[in-house]
Amino acid sequence: VDDESLKLDDYSLKPLAPPLHHTTDSIDILYQDYAIVVSGDVFRWMLNNAPLETLQRMLVKAQIFARMSPDEKHELVERLQSLGYIVAFCGDGANDCGALKAADVGLSLSEAEASVAAPFTSQNPEITCMIEVIKEGRAALVTSFSCFKYMALYSLIQFTTITLLYSFASSLGDFQFLYIDLFIIIPIAVFMGRTHAYPRIHPQSPTSSLVSKKVLSSIIAQVLITSGVQFWAFFWTRRQPWYKPPIADSGSDKLETINYENTVLFLVSSFQYILVAAVFSIGPPYRKEIWTNSFLMFSIVVLTAFSTVVLLFPPRSVALVLDLMEIPISAKATLLFAVVLNVV
Repeated sequence: VDDESLKLDDYSLKPLAPPLHHTTDSIDILYQDYAIVVSGDVFRWMLNNAPLETLQRMLVKAQIFARMSPDEKHELVERLQSLGYIVAFCGDGANDCGALKAADVGLSLSEAEASVAAPFTSQNPEITCMIEVIKEGRAALVTSFSCFKYMALYSLIQFTTITLLYSFASSLGDFQFLYIDLFIIIPIAVFMGRTHAYPRIHPQSPTSSLVSKKVLSSIIAQVLITSGVQFWAFFWTRRQPWYKPPIADSGSDKLETINYENTVLFLVSSFQYILVAAVFSIGPPYRKEIWTNSFLMFSIVVLTAFSTVVLLFPPRSVALVLDLMEIPISAKATLLFAVVLNVV
């Protein structure tokens, strides 16, 4: 402040009561929020002579640090980190390299020496680029968790299918595995990461733990839903009048792939792989809406359309390659209805 009569307590750094002749009420001075400006010389003196409590309060209340040497900048970053802060540092010169390297987020504002020490380099020499780093970082974190959850669900969906088929010495066919892995999982897993960051910063940061309640609850909920639909489809198929049990070949150790259970579970699970991709491609508040990711939307639409054709009107060549058996149109409609309910 410009008024030199206003002082701070030497230990607590809280404002002292103003002189009696001062026009400002003492209550306003004692309880108003305030900030401290610290120069490099004062910062060094505080490190060497001030009590620890006073130093920590200075670090918390200071909003401007000016005229600091490279070592003092580095020390400032480490002191703030010791208080539990996540520290971001912007610099544009060689004297900022130490602080850029020590900071949790180092952002170089030039392509000179500072860019070597900083993990991020901005072509725009303004500190507003730090907002972009925060937005992109949060979007990258959410995208990583979404891809992890999708791959986990993909494995668990396929595990449920194989477990049900193994119960009577059956399994998915080679080309069924190939279709799922090559034509469904790979395109979706690749394009899920192309959703851009949301233009506004949310006040709350996303979860940073894979074992958090939010992450685990979403995975468990989807596992229960997808597994429940597959169990229903499995036992529903066996109760139908057109169902014929597979003929076991006692002289062969090869798992049977051509049966009604295989066909129904493969058709249902094909939709589930696509469904969980849409569920885990959440948009705001950290990423843009799913429909802004044109590659992912194209993949989802094409795969959904193809899976619907294979379910309702499978071409003969496709049915032969994927080991699909013919089922009545009424059964196909029931399965499609179950898939739609699974989506809802």
